[in-house]
Amino acid sequence: MHKYMRAIGFSEKLNKIEQEALLAVILKNPDEVSVWNRKDGQCFSEVEKDIAYHIGICLRGEGILGTDFEPEYYFPYIKSTNMKAFREVSVERHADKESYAAVCEEENMNLSIIFYLQNAFGYLSSMEKAGYGTLFPTVSFSGLCTEGKILCPVHNNVKASQVAGTSARSEMAELARNGDQMAAEALAMDNINEYQMLSKRLMNEDVYSIVERSFIPYGVECDNYMVIGDILNVAGVENSITKEKIWILNVRSRELVIDICINQKDLMGEPAVGRRFKGDIWLQGSITAD
Repeated sequence: MHKYMRAIGFSEKLNKIEQEALLAVILKNPDEVSVWNRKDGQCFSEVEKDIAYHIGICLRGEGILGTDFEPEYYFPYIKSTNMKAFREVSVERHADKESYAAVCEEENMNLSIIFYLQNAFGYLSSMEKAGYGTLFPTVSFSGLCTEGKILCPVHNNVKASQVAGTSARSEMAELARNGDQMAAEALAMDNINEYQMLSKRLMNEDVYSIVERSFIPYGVECDNYMVIGDILNVAGVENSITKEKIWILNVRSRELVIDICINQKDLMGEPAVGRRFKGDIWLQGSITAD
């Protein structure tokens, strides 16, 4: 069973018979079906079934549902409506099966973000029809979490000069990416000064009072991240099959807004707007290209 099924309300491991029964429900009454007729003649389908609001299971395989569909694998998902535009997004197939990862560059964070592509077949089908022309893609980010905790907010008295400094740093990073050696050296010196300042503060302060937000790769999986962020919105929903309660947390982590799904059993603390969330997530995303 997919280890992140727990996040969407399946905390008890399903046996083989229960898994087959669940997949049969998805195939019998899907909420959405996407078909990709690949140029080499092969046809693939992804079949989605919601078990709560914007939360569900996607079943993928070769063929068309109702005729010759052969399920290959499934994964849980949570969909987000938070859209963020990027200059470009590249998509790569995983080596072991017909699933895809996407990569985009977050310039303000100076970070390449890798995520599991939710709408892979629908996106690839639309790209083939469009001829892979010039695109201005937007991405909706979401995450599944199997262990998280709620943190108190940090008192923030950011001055206008500090905000201006952040903007100047983003401009400096852009110059460095374009080959400006002086900008690259200035950024390196700024990083050294920041490291020294944080080292001094850590002698007398807790790390979570210093690190207000964080979004960094975690573990060996390229689409796993450790997230600390402000909770912007909270919703509690119920898995329609197991009746387990699920939290949907709308979290701002640095420059990203992510909808994070976690089982109530796996969240330490009471979520509320204004508090912070900390947890390791499997980052997913859906691409829309105009």
